[in-house]
Amino acid sequence: MPPLAPYTLPDARVAWLTRARSRYLLQAARLLLEPGPLPGWLGHAWGGVREPLADLLKARPAELLAALALPQVGAPLCAGRLDEAMPQLLLELSRRRVLGREGVWWPGPVTCLMSAPRGQARRFDPPLVGALFSDGEVEIAEGVAWSEGGEAAFLPLRAGGWLALVDNNPLALVEAHPDKEGNALSLGGRTAETWVTELDAARDLLALALPALAAEHAQVLASVVPVGFEPERSLSASYREAIGVVYLTLHPRVAILAEALIHEVQHNKLNLLSWSDALIHDDGVLVVSPVRPDPRPLLGVLLAVHAFLPVAQLHIELLAAGHPAGDPERLRQVMAQNREGIEVLRDARPTAVGQALLDGMRALEAWQRTQVTA
Repeated sequence: MPPLAPYTLPDARVAWLTRARSRYLLQAARLLLEPGPLPGWLGHAWGGVREPLADLLKARPAELLAALALPQVGAPLCAGRLDEAMPQLLLELSRRRVLGREGVWWPGPVTCLMSAPRGQARRFDPPLVGALFSDGEVEIAEGVAWSEGGEAAFLPLRAGGWLALVDNNPLALVEAHPDKEGNALSLGGRTAETWVTELDAARDLLALALPALAAEHAQVLASVVPVGFEPERSLSASYREAIGVVYLTLHPRVAILAEALIHEVQHNKLNLLSWSDALIHDDGVLVVSPVRPDPRPLLGVLLAVHAFLPVAQLHIELLAAGHPAGDPERLRQVMAQNREGIEVLRDARPTAVGQALLDGMRALEAWQRTQVTA
């Protein structure tokens, strides 16, 4: 068995994911209730909803925090777009029946209402102005409910979460990778049902090879946003502001798709942690990355190695089981990158939390080398 490294492969004795999620949600609640100066109409609109939301946080904190955990609420909120987050939040609170019969009026523009738990979305072009959210009902015009004219927008995945056919992350087109140009939603000429089938197969492979890590995915992964089909390469992304969301291209090989899921959920785990704990003191230092053509900050190298260590473990386990998806050449490539990344990180100045993370990563990388040479 590999060492149970904190934040790398899961350790059932350390409920760090639960703690990190709780701290993130408290930060999101602060952003919601203490957003700072708001311009024009937004400040006026906010004045009408802040009190009922503050009361709700005191009376029904679990309900409000669960709503904030949904990416369609948390992503725009954490990206500083309170105007986009608020209709989605009120919609979810309406679904949970915690707004009362009189409800809460939101006077701002609404371009789309989306609910992953309901699997539905409705777009408004031009945007509507104002909606009344009450227990179990949303009135977007006199006598008209939001669900009328809606579309299937979230398809459930077998292991939990959804394939999202709408996305309101304001940062989705912001791209740091030199080989990509954002993450515009696209099925890449495939059907949504094909995407669900392939994602389910990739997660089945993960559950077979790394069941404990698959259990973490069930906790962390909320939505997969499709960004096209790539037969020769795999492209993926995630954002600190969009906890629970991964963006990825469909690939014909199930192991490559499983790798992409592992990679981006690993990023999500550290993104979640970053809302309460820094990892290194010298994030601004640029170094040569073992996995990117452009110079990267040390934190970027840490994120990369943290993501690729369980990718290596995936192939170690598949090869040991004689599974045809195991790829010895891919394993050698990933392990060489990880080894180089561990060496680059030798000069990092970690925080206490970062030190625990690095210690676990180094232990896992060293153990993996004993398995491959054995």
